[in-house]
Amino acid sequence: MSGFAVQELAYIKASPLVRVATVSPDYQPDLVVTGFDYDGADFWIGGFEPTNTRRTRNLQSGSNKVALLFDDVLTEGGWTPRYLRIYGSAELVESPAGSGTLNMRITPLVSWSVNLTPESSGPAHALTPRKTLHKASRP
Repeated sequence: MSGFAVQELAYIKASPLVRVATVSPDYQPDLVVTGFDYDGADFWIGGFEPTNTRRTRNLQSGSNKVALLFDDVLTEGGWTPRYLRIYGSAELVESPAGSGTLNMRITPLVSWSVNLTPESSGPAHALTPRKTLHKASRP
């Protein structure tokens, strides 16, 4: 079961893209925009030749920490930034099985959102983000 609020789940569902951050062995951050799937527990990142991406190499180097960011700005009636930031643990999964293609499975660990739920809505400078600790879906 997801720890996301109903409004956060709707935001995820309505988002065509997500920003994904990984870190290389020499601590160089890498940030890309990509498509994704969410199965109600984990985020899945594939894409065009996912096995040959920097994010896959970063995970293969031993760092399984990742960050996801969904964001936009509502401009009707003012300027209202919205976001859902997620820190998670990633692993590479061969999918489909036997294909040799490695996709990322990201398990959310903690998330923060602004202007998505009633308790975190208002002027951005005056907000306290909604923080959620997620239970890992796998041991």
